[in-house]
Amino acid sequence: MTCESEGLRPMLFLSIRPQFAKAILCGNKTAEIRRIGPNARRGDYVLLYASSPVKAIVGMFCIEEILCYAVETLWEKVGDRAGIDEATFKSYLNGRREGVAIMISNCVELGTPIPLDEIKRIWPTFRPPESYRYLPPSNDHANDLLDSVGGLLRQALFEGQERLPAF
Repeated sequence: MTCESEGLRPMLFLSIRPQFAKAILCGNKTAEIRRIGPNARRGDYVLLYASSPVKAIVGMFCIEEILCYAVETLWEKVGDRAGIDEATFKSYLNGRREGVAIMISNCVELGTPIPLDEIKRIWPTFRPPESYRYLPPSNDHANDLLDSVGGLLRQALFEGQERLPAF
């Protein structure tokens, strides 16, 4: 799959627990479950931020697709790729009629994570989201941050990363 997104769109900045970020980067988790889905589409890029105690941008991936189904149906479709057991899945989505799965492709791990202190040096007012936020292409701080990530992605690519994004 190639990662194609029409026009200049905001990049999604996804905050996730470190163990799940690691599972995504290892390729063991290819469906990220959310109670509320982002306004994103196939081909959009996502910056992967590992929350506390790591507190760093650790990688990037491409959205293959976003699925929204009744909780039971969603489990049937993506449970084996969610990186969690069924009880945890149902507990997380408790009280929701539907759940969302962000399907992951073309994942790249940064050789050197970008810690929160460095993010704040680039963007002094930045606060990591609890779930996700958008990095608008018109924001100078967001562009500076993406430049930093881009350099590390190029470095990862030249070091022979196996799963490469299609830029």
